[in-house]
Amino acid sequence: MRVIVTFFAALLFGGQALADTPLRIGVLSYRGAEVARGDFRETARHLRGTLTARGVEVVPLTLRELDGAARRAEVDFIFTNPGHSFQLVRRHGASRLATARYPARPGPQDVIGAAVVVRAEGPVRALPDLVDRRLGVVDAAAFGGHLLARKRLAEELGAAVRRVETVELGFPQQSVLDALRDGRVEAGVLRACLLEALVAEGAVDGAAFRVLGARGGADDCARSTDLHPGWAMLTLPHVPTETATRVLAALLSQPARPVSDPLDPAGWLAPVSYASVEEVYRALELYPFERDLPGDIRAWLSENVVWVAVAAILLGAFLLHVVRVEYLVVRRTRELEAAAAARRALEAEMAHANRVSSMATLAGSLAHDLNQPLAAIASFAGGLRQRRRAGTDDAETTDKVLARIVEQANRAAEFIRSMRAFLSRGEAARAHLDLRDVADDAVLLTQGLARAAGLTLDWRRPAVPMPVMGDAPRLRQVFVALIQNAIDASPAGGVVTVGATGEGQTWRVSVADSGPGLDDETRRRATEAFFTTKGEKGLGLGLSTALAIAEDHGGCLWLEPRAGAGTVAVMELPMDAAE
Repeated sequence: MRVIVTFFAALLFGGQALADTPLRIGVLSYRGAEVARGDFRETARHLRGTLTARGVEVVPLTLRELDGAARRAEVDFIFTNPGHSFQLVRRHGASRLATARYPARPGPQDVIGAAVVVRAEGPVRALPDLVDRRLGVVDAAAFGGHLLARKRLAEELGAAVRRVETVELGFPQQSVLDALRDGRVEAGVLRACLLEALVAEGAVDGAAFRVLGARGGADDCARSTDLHPGWAMLTLPHVPTETATRVLAALLSQPARPVSDPLDPAGWLAPVSYASVEEVYRALELYPFERDLPGDIRAWLSENVVWVAVAAILLGAFLLHVVRVEYLVVRRTRELEAAAAARRALEAEMAHANRVSSMATLAGSLAHDLNQPLAAIASFAGGLRQRRRAGTDDAETTDKVLARIVEQANRAAEFIRSMRAFLSRGEAARAHLDLRDVADDAVLLTQGLARAAGLTLDWRRPAVPMPVMGDAPRLRQVFVALIQNAIDASPAGGVVTVGATGEGQTWRVSVADSGPGLDDETRRRATEAFFTTKGEKGLGLGLSTALAIAEDHGGCLWLEPRAGAGTVAVMELPMDAAE
């Protein structure tokens, strides 16, 4: 009986003692303990007034001290930067209760940034100048005080970022400016807006420092990085759910207060998304995204010996299953190969249909292009016959007229040959080609269409050969599609320019129209199948087929705006190394 009474007494008075224990809130002290207490003073006062049964104790700590306190359960809640909150959630099982509200910032997702600061008269003038120099930070794990700047430097410098020496100076962040002023480092990282706050307080001379790679407008602090969500209030796993719920309700009920410093929180919001913070750690390959996994794997194996043994037993059964899976894979591979062959046949049909559609558009000009040489032949032959009848012909005149007849007949034959090659439906056959000859055929096919539209077709034929390995009819189809689109887009009196250059191991062909141009969305979707801006007159297959042909030849195709007005279609193809 005495044992039961003692148990219930301990439970009753122990619970009462727990309720009387003050809540300990660890606050990241990035500018010193007094500033940390001052920034959190209003929130602490509100919590004391709301949670009447519990006291509130504010404990300013550094990043490493906060980690130790969380691990030993020496604090109940933690108010810290977004990067550290991400680490606390992953390492110690903490949970975000709320996100601080910053009225002076653009929005809840655009609060925390980093500024890479240098001496105004120092040798460092741009971010690339930091290679082989010292960069001062308060802590290598600081989010706004290091990691955001490190990510920006990695984007700017690539592999050379490893040659930027990081010097840890410790908290508060003012120590970075002291080291920079004393020449111990050539650059330093501060949380964005801290430099402006220190200048406003009269603590530093603003003219003595400047921010590298500065971003932000006139209503924003100078910064070197993108912005991320603000600080977060977290609860640790040992805190009862009821207590955490009461603290959350108290935080959300705190009235917003006016602030002049953009670094000061003025209230609380429900937790916002911290996905952009996670991307920073992923980009920098920091925990839990490190590349060096062997240590983690060994630790996991030692902690899960029983499961490893079970997995080893199941391995034999798995190997038996592999045989069946292998059979299914082989069968599925054959099915995919058959499907791929069918897809290639369908693409060939679509390409042929597009060529036929293009020829329908060109039909109006074909009669004109064939009628000219035929009319010339008839005229020359008629004139020669009249001379013969009148007896005024001579051998020299007859030879000249016959030569002109042969020239016009060859011209008609060449046009018919190009048209038949364009409409060819044969299997793709790769051969060594001169890209200029392919373009010649396409220009011959489309020049009548250009004249009918009142346009000038300017083919700037390079003087040097342009060897490629490819299928001539399909490449000719690409040229015709690009020139035809340029003709459709250009107003009467305009010029369609076809050019070609070599860059490195690549030939670049461009077809520029003189039309009004396309918006970004239309240019992006122009190569999609069945997307057209021509209404019922277009099938939407020209550019999509041209893109497929270019990619099949190891190249690429895209649209870009033309300087001034108009659009340029660009195709790149690899040079024929054998030629």
